Amino acid sequence: MIFKKSKPAHRLPGWPTGRGYDLAVPPKPSGDLLIVIHGFTHDGRVMKSLTSPNGESFHPASLDSLAAKEGVLVCYPNGTPLTVMPGRCWNGGGGRNGFCAVAKKAVDKNVDDVRYLEKLIEHLSSTHRVDRVFLAGISNGAALAHRFATERPSQLIGLAVVAGCNQHAASEKLIPSQPIPILHIHGTADPIWPYDGGKIPTQGRLDSVVSSLRIWAEANRANLCEERELPEHRHEGLRVTLCRYEGEQPIELYRVEGGGHTWPGGRQYLPRKVVGPVHPTFSASTTILDFLKRC
Repeated sequence: MIFKKSKPAHRLPGWPTGRGYDLAVPPKPSGDLLIVIHGFTHDGRVMKSLTSPNGESFHPASLDSLAAKEGVLVCYPNGTPLTVMPGRCWNGGGGRNGFCAVAKKAVDKNVDDVRYLEKLIEHLSSTHRVDRVFLAGISNGAALAHRFATERPSQLIGLAVVAGCNQHAASEKLIPSQPIPILHIHGTADPIWPYDGGKIPTQGRLDSVVSSLRIWAEANRANLCEERELPEHRHEGLRVTLCRYEGEQPIELYRVEGGGHTWPGGRQYLPRKVVGPVHPTFSASTTILDFLKRC
């Protein structure tokens, strides 16, 4: 499947037109803003479509539809354009101490995506009611979300990541300076960002889920207090296990046994043999919105 280039609906002042954003505005805004960061080779509109079982934002199970019911404003920003293929990327960190860069083009160019997100939050706060900001992302976007939460935790009420770890903190040997609620969803059969991390030939290592959670557990002074399977989400060999940590701020890991490099409850955007399976009954969108409400 080839992802076609698209122009975002809104421009972020001071940034190139292509680095704008798409927005889903609820009928009755609550003041909560959820920024959802796309993965490598994708863009904001592809990210929006990944959250829906059929790729359409008006599907009742899409993130846009679910967020509208909760009054949550959802923003889908756009990263740095790639040159040899369609899509975009983010400076998710890495490239030091044996860790690979995520993504290499943005890291090599030292694109300041932390500043980009700061300006995006500032801009949206001037154009819409924004009382609380929650950050989410998948893959390369998850790495940037981790990085922003590590460097600017005071700007967020919480963080949710899917299929991506804290590459920046791992490679820089950092511990976040402030505790923050963390939600992590990751498939154990993810072939792109393996659950246990791993080495990419000639590039370096990817951080593991366990290592990433250890970083946040230290920052949050949190300890594992519960680990249980969610039997309602058994489906054709797929399982979901919840690992819950308690401390100054909570951490929740949803380990999708057999799950791929996908957004659970969303669409199968590439064949299973490429990215692994989507869990059809466990919804990352619902889980993220429920977690946001508890922050």
